[in-house]
Amino acid sequence: MTFKEFFGQNYVMLFELIGLLITVHISAHLPKETKIYARITIILLLFTMVIHTVESCIQDLPHAIAGRYILTSAKYITYPIIMMCIILVIAPTKKKISLKNKLLFLAPELISIPFYITMHWHKLIIYYTVDENYVSHFHGGPLRYWAYIIFGIYTGLFLFFNLLMMRKYSHRNKQIIAYICIGAVAGIIIFLVLDITDDYTPIFTSSLLLYYLLLYIHLSNIDQLTRLMSRHTYVQDIETRSSKFHGIISVDMNELKYLNDTFGHDKGDEALQCIAKILQDYSGDNCIQYRVGGDEFVILYFKADEETLKYNISKMKEKLEETEYSCAFGYALKSEDEDILEALKRSDEVMYKDKEEMKEEMLKRGKILHTRD
Repeated sequence: MTFKEFFGQNYVMLFELIGLLITVHISAHLPKETKIYARITIILLLFTMVIHTVESCIQDLPHAIAGRYILTSAKYITYPIIMMCIILVIAPTKKKISLKNKLLFLAPELISIPFYITMHWHKLIIYYTVDENYVSHFHGGPLRYWAYIIFGIYTGLFLFFNLLMMRKYSHRNKQIIAYICIGAVAGIIIFLVLDITDDYTPIFTSSLLLYYLLLYIHLSNIDQLTRLMSRHTYVQDIETRSSKFHGIISVDMNELKYLNDTFGHDKGDEALQCIAKILQDYSGDNCIQYRVGGDEFVILYFKADEETLKYNISKMKEKLEETEYSCAFGYALKSEDEDILEALKRSDEVMYKDKEEMKEEMLKRGKILHTRD
C-alpha cells in the first residue's frame, strides 16, 4: 500500500476519530465513566486502523509470516474488546457488578486469547503457508469462524444492552438507535458474506459517531440537576406529541425557597434530586417525568385512567413522607377532543387546591408551611 492509497482510504476515518476524541475531551455533559470508555474505544479503533494498514503493506512481502501472525492475533483480540467498551459506553452503571458477572462477560474473550496467540502452532483458526518466494498466504483452519463467533457474542450483547437502554428513550430516539444498531450489524454481515474485507473499523467509527450525536441530543433534553426531562423537552413534546398523552400529574414542591434561603442552594438541590428520584421510581409506567420550573414538575402519561393516577400519587406521597420534603399533587385526564393545555390547567388547579389544603392542615397543627406563595 502506497502513502497515497493509505491517505485515500483512511483520512476520513482518522479525521472522524480524532474529532470524536476532542469532542469527548471537551464535553462537560458526559458522565465520567462514559468518557473513559469512549476514549479507550477511540484509541482501540485507531490501533485497529494501524494494524490493517501495516498488514496490507506487508502481506505480499517475503519473510512476513511472523508479522502477519502477530497482526492477525492482535486484530482478533482487539475487535471483541472494542465491542465491550462500546457496551460500557452505552450502558454505564454505578452499581457494583459481581465477580461472577464480570467473569461471564469476559469469559469468551479470555478463553479465545490463548488460541489466537498460539494459532501459528495449532493451526485450528487460521494459518499461513509460504511459497517459493517466501511470500505468505492465508488459510482457514477447522475453527476458521471462531473469531467471528466470539465477535458475534459481543455483538449480541451490544444489541441486548441497547434494547434495555431504549426503554427509557422516546419513540423518536428509539428509531435512531435501531437504525444505528441494524445498520452496523447489517454492514458487518454484508462484509462477511460478500468477503469484501475483514476491516470493520469504518463501521465502528460511523456507529460511534452517530451514537454520540444521539447522546448529545438526548443530554440536551435532560435537566442536569434532577436527570428528568427538561422544560425545553416538555414544551417540544406538548407541541409535537400532545395527541399521544392522555393523563397528567402536576407536582409542586413545598418550601424550596425556604430551604435555599435558610440552608443554602446545596440543600435545595439535594431536595429536588430526592423528589425527582421518587417521581421517577413511583410514577408508574408509560409516562415521562419533566422538571418544568424551579420546584415544578409534570408527569405526562401515554395511557392512564383515574384509578391509576390516584394510585401513583398515593405511592409518591407515601414515599415523600419518608423524607423531610413534601409536594402538592394534582391530576387530570385529557379527553380525545380536548386541548392538552386545558387539561394541564385543570391539573394545576387541583394541585394548587392540594397545596392550600396542606397549608391549612399544617396551620391546624401549629406548624408553618414555608411556601413561595
